Amino acid sequence: MTYDAEESLITVCCYCHAVRIVNSADVKSQRWASLEPETLRLNSNISHGYCPECYETIVLPMLEELELEEEEVYAPSRRF
Repeated sequence: MTYDAEESLITVCCYCHAVRIVNSADVKSQRWASLEPETLRLNSNISHGYCPECYETIVLPMLEELELEEEEVYAPSRRF
């Protein structure tokens, strides 16, 4: 018996808790759905990630803000 880790891994969005559903015939084909239908697959391992919507609306703005803060902290001080 072989263990197909990709097939038994469920990715859950850290923010909205949607789960990523991958088409086993075409791994690049995926969609995100609410958690309830997937809770029946309890024999699966659960991982975390970000759905495309949460990545665009939550994660990217946070990363941009952190980048600006980092520029301010590491910017050379101006002394006259």
